[in-house]
Amino acid sequence: MAIEEDKIVRFPEGTQDVPFEDVNYVMAAGPDGKFKRISKNALKIGLTIENGRMQSVAPGALPAGPTGQTRYMEVTAVGTWTYGGVEIGSNAEGYQTTFWWDGTSWSKVEEAKMPMPEGVDHVTETGTGIPIEKAVFRTVKSVDDKVSAIAETEIIEDAVFDGGTGDILYDDDVFRGWGTNYGVLKNFNRLKIHHKDISSIIKVTKLRYRVCENDRNGAVLANGEVDVDFSDGQIGFITIDLSSKVSNPNNSNIWLEFWGNGNMAFIKTDNSYSTRKIRYQTTSMSYNDDFSQDSIQTSVDFTEIPDVKFILLRNKASVTDEFANEVLSKDAQGRVETGNRKAVSGDEVKLVVKPFEDLISDEFISERTEVISGDSIVNNSSTFAGWGQDIGIRRDFNAISYDLVAYDNENLPTYLEMRIRNGSSSGAVLFTVRVDVAPQVNIRTPVVFELPSIFTNPSNLNLFVQFNSDGYFASIGSNSGSPVGSVKYTTTKGANVVEMSSSTQQSLGMKLLDGSYSGVLTSRAIQQIKNDIGTEGAPRLLLTSRVWLYPGLEYNVFDRNVCVPEYGDNIHNYRLDYNGSTGNQFKRGYRLNPVPASLDKSISLILRKGKKDIATRTQRMLSAAINAGSGITRKILQIGDSTILSSKIGIPLKAIFESDVMNLVPIGTIIDDTWRHEGRGGYTIDDYYGYGRILYRINVSGLTTTPTKGTEYSQGSSLYIIEEVNITSGSGYFSIRVVSGIEPAPSGTLTKSGGTGDDVINYTSMEQTSANVFRSPVTNRFDIGYYLSTTGQTLSDNDWITFQLGINDVFGLTNSTDATNKVNSMIYQLKEMISNIRSYNPLIRIGIVVTFPPADQDAFGDNDGLSQTYETYLKIGLAAWQSRLIAEFDNDTSINNRIYLISAHLNLDAEYNYPSAESLPNARYTGTRRINMQTNGVHPNSDGNAQIADMYAGLIKYFG
Repeated sequence: MAIEEDKIVRFPEGTQDVPFEDVNYVMAAGPDGKFKRISKNALKIGLTIENGRMQSVAPGALPAGPTGQTRYMEVTAVGTWTYGGVEIGSNAEGYQTTFWWDGTSWSKVEEAKMPMPEGVDHVTETGTGIPIEKAVFRTVKSVDDKVSAIAETEIIEDAVFDGGTGDILYDDDVFRGWGTNYGVLKNFNRLKIHHKDISSIIKVTKLRYRVCENDRNGAVLANGEVDVDFSDGQIGFITIDLSSKVSNPNNSNIWLEFWGNGNMAFIKTDNSYSTRKIRYQTTSMSYNDDFSQDSIQTSVDFTEIPDVKFILLRNKASVTDEFANEVLSKDAQGRVETGNRKAVSGDEVKLVVKPFEDLISDEFISERTEVISGDSIVNNSSTFAGWGQDIGIRRDFNAISYDLVAYDNENLPTYLEMRIRNGSSSGAVLFTVRVDVAPQVNIRTPVVFELPSIFTNPSNLNLFVQFNSDGYFASIGSNSGSPVGSVKYTTTKGANVVEMSSSTQQSLGMKLLDGSYSGVLTSRAIQQIKNDIGTEGAPRLLLTSRVWLYPGLEYNVFDRNVCVPEYGDNIHNYRLDYNGSTGNQFKRGYRLNPVPASLDKSISLILRKGKKDIATRTQRMLSAAINAGSGITRKILQIGDSTILSSKIGIPLKAIFESDVMNLVPIGTIIDDTWRHEGRGGYTIDDYYGYGRILYRINVSGLTTTPTKGTEYSQGSSLYIIEEVNITSGSGYFSIRVVSGIEPAPSGTLTKSGGTGDDVINYTSMEQTSANVFRSPVTNRFDIGYYLSTTGQTLSDNDWITFQLGINDVFGLTNSTDATNKVNSMIYQLKEMISNIRSYNPLIRIGIVVTFPPADQDAFGDNDGLSQTYETYLKIGLAAWQSRLIAEFDNDTSINNRIYLISAHLNLDAEYNYPSAESLPNARYTGTRRINMQTNGVHPNSDGNAQIADMYAGLIKYFG
């Protein structure tokens, strides 16, 4: 059949036009007149198109054209194009550039200015022409000048949904993101997603989100992707500004899903909502898939949902002072009275406002705080007028806080100036902020330096922060955490540099803040309210900065132990949140069980009331390796009260070290169950510091049966107990203490009331002496050297002396003034005893037990009737003593001097580990139920004593 070239071919019915890219085969006639099928690739190879136009691409690398063929490309975007890593050419604004492909490479062949319509010189209401730049500028400036003269604008965040910040629920290596329904929300244009960086697993650097109607399959109201730049372990908010406001005109439930390119924690709201299941993505799923494509529903129900703030961001305009003075107040004749509509003069308003100026002041309220180092006073002597330190790469803060402590009354600062530099003490200054101050000597005052805006540090600069003044002030921080010389200082008042390097290891304890100033009640107003309604201040937080734990045992921080509200306040008015990478927060507090060997982790504790952060503390937890101290023997001398007596702590402590590679040997003149110590019932710090309690030495001869310690004798109506015996072959002396009555006669007869000894003892002389075995007769003061020599005992380098005292000292205190005075005296005497020990041998280690909390009111009622209460003992006397111990000894200086706090007050379970007994609810009750009532206020049971011993063991084991 002949080929009919001109015949019209009819395509089959239903044939559609499609792009060449969507074609796999092409049909064509062959030489035999039959239709043939040609593949796309074969057609590409056989077909040559010369001088064809290629689609333009964005600035960057040009794609290769077809080999052996010519092409051209026209571009109008602004930028530079390359091929094979070599720059080919650029295009400027308003121009069109042509690139030519010669079969092997690209070149720039033409650049032409694009035609532009001629602009008009004025902007008119009815005009249609394009204004030139000068006309636009003139118009905008005129409007801006008029508006700025009348009003000022500020950005306001209105919360559309805020569930309150709760706990971190999940932060393991499984989850990528979360999604749920947040109810009917309207008019928001910003999201703030609570996020914790889990850089130890997979760090999130990008986050995607979708806002949908009703559920994950609903209409998409907003979506996008944002960069995430959190430092390691940082907890904060990812802020997302939506491209437009979500008005939700259909009043639909709002579904939000968000997922990162790494691991995302589940930080839940504080508030509870309707029970629902939550959807999530895992890291095994594709980051490119949203929740409608790939997500999983939880198997359990939740009432607390992912913590996200939905916010309406708006501008608020307010009249400028100039406009108000020049326009609004003109001819103001009104008075501040109900029903008066005349304009009111400034003087009139001032009269009304003046009383409130004494009630309200500005205070910086921080939403996020990053603590740099500790808060101990490191250096407060010599002539220090400035301090500084490299704090590394930090971001997302708008203020820095530093505690000012002035110590030289002749050189008090009048200002403190903060500078942030790039990289080092000589780097470029990024910010300078000066704050006027009026400090009192040795009174710590936080000073806040506010930056103009949040510093995001987009260039990842290392920051050097310095503080200078025209007076002398202390360095606040820690004796650890940074290499020697990293802290700089100056002795020049009024300097703007810190040029000298410290010769010791230390770091500065500043705080990076993200917050703003807000009107708060002045201290005068607060005091007036306290006087009116009887409220007290913030609770005491008793978290020590360091704790040493025994590997394999349990460690607790019980909420009721670590947080002590003031008298009349209640712990249930507050919320305690623990943050860290190890351990668990339970209903009653923090727990780490078991303690890992070679532990070096930190936890932080945030005290909140409502949504406001009141205080933050950080604790570093340390433990030794299992084989630490192998073959080493240490001695321990325990000095204490009745909580040491009968080896209450010694027996469980002995059991721990009997199974350890390290040996612990007790010394002391009192022996209970083979454990030696110096624990005495009812004893106080004063009893050990000075003359102590009075004993009466009875000189005897011719005794048949030597009396033993604890035997009771009477004389008339007085009763005595033997405390000390020194008799050989019936002759010598014994010492007695008055149990009731008066001192014994200078000579006379004692009659046995119970115990071992002659029934009747006649004596011819008596002398008064001290019950304090540590008292030197020369100084009448505590003397460890005298004690060791007179008792025939020794202590060597790295052996231990511990103090477990304080209960009897503060037990009867009923007001804050007496408590403060008593605690001042106790601290003075304790420091004097420590000084004596360090003079004897500075290498002896000293442990001080932070006195542990009591049982509950049932125990006080059982022991003391109406003479003492739980509330008074705990919150008036004991808390003052605990706080002062921490303030005095919880610092690097004490640790460097081998003085350590034993944080037994945190680990003791005061709710369950005190003696108790079952009881009827009341005398008339005839039912079968019984209640468990604690029966001893200050002496834990054996379980509680074991918890205290655990804290001794952790410290002793760690230092070997």
